Amino acid sequence: GKIKDELSSELYEIVKMEFERKKDHEIDIVDGSIEIIPNLETIIEKKNLENLKSLKILILKSKSCSEVAKDAFEDLENLTFLNLADSSISYFHSETFKPLKNLEVLNILGNNLEILHPHAFDSLNQLQILSFARNNLITLNRQLFLNKNELRIIDGYDNNFEHLYETTFDGLKLESLNLQQSVSCSLYKYQPAV
Repeated sequence: GKIKDELSSELYEIVKMEFERKKDHEIDIVDGSIEIIPNLETIIEKKNLENLKSLKILILKSKSCSEVAKDAFEDLENLTFLNLADSSISYFHSETFKPLKNLEVLNILGNNLEILHPHAFDSLNQLQILSFARNNLITLNRQLFLNKNELRIIDGYDNNFEHLYETTFDGLKLESLNLQQSVSCSLYKYQPAV
């Protein structure tokens, strides 16, 4: 849809612009706010991101990157924009995003995610835009978006959703929710254990 195309193309243009600005594609800080690390090893670790406490925007893109250490973002409390799109990440620990209390935009589009930990976004209370499009997600846990009062846009198109709970998005004040092109998706009513 239109919103999907606008969000995805906007994030794409930001990434493209920054890569074009830096022709040699080395690790660099652009204008003191953007770190681009296009050729990471298989794991993003804390040591890859040392001495970046004032960083606000971080773009990490590497097809060889399949894992993010749970403490990788420990020193990045000022980060407001994180782009991990088009890598090969298959899982995020429950602690991975915990230090990112100021994060407003998270783009994890185009990875190999099959599941998002129910508490992956617990500390992201400033999150406004979330894209997990083009992954292999089959469901979204009911607890994933609890207390995400600032969240306005969820871009989750082209996943393999088999079922979603009716209450998954309860309490959110979304302006846009895109779950298009999911294989076959059923809504289940949540029935608490008696």
